[in-house]
Amino acid sequence: MKRFLVNSALILILILLFGCDQAMDQQVESMKLLKADWSFSKMSLEEGAAEAFKYYLMEDAKLLPAGGDPIAGIETIYEIMKPGYEQIVLRWEPKEANVSNGGDLGYTWGEYTMTFQADTDSQYSLTGKYVNIWRKNESGEWRVIIDIGNMHNPEEEI
Repeated sequence: MKRFLVNSALILILILLFGCDQAMDQQVESMKLLKADWSFSKMSLEEGAAEAFKYYLMEDAKLLPAGGDPIAGIETIYEIMKPGYEQIVLRWEPKEANVSNGGDLGYTWGEYTMTFQADTDSQYSLTGKYVNIWRKNESGEWRVIIDIGNMHNPEEEI
């Protein structure tokens, strides 16, 4: 009986230790994912949104724009974004990241601002929220599999 209690206590301690390690690893991985989203936003500012999306999206990624049809595939997304996006500045601020227990799937969300020149004298900004679903690629790097966005005031869309 005494041996049973000692073994049970050891098993309980191991379960608690491994459970804490998993939670800590999940927290560390969530911070890495948040950093990846910040890097994604920074690249959008420095190299343009089309280039940033081409780099950070998975091959089979989907964009789910507010009020629009889904856009599937990295090349299709890039071809749609490239023309015209040179005049648009897309920036976002990630607010939170969470990673699955397995550590290979996660999401980030935050707020974005899209600023563009309507004509020579007018500049407009649209703001909204986004959610990105991320998955690790074969190299273990975080990449976006689904991008969802919605504007704060869609009735003001230009």
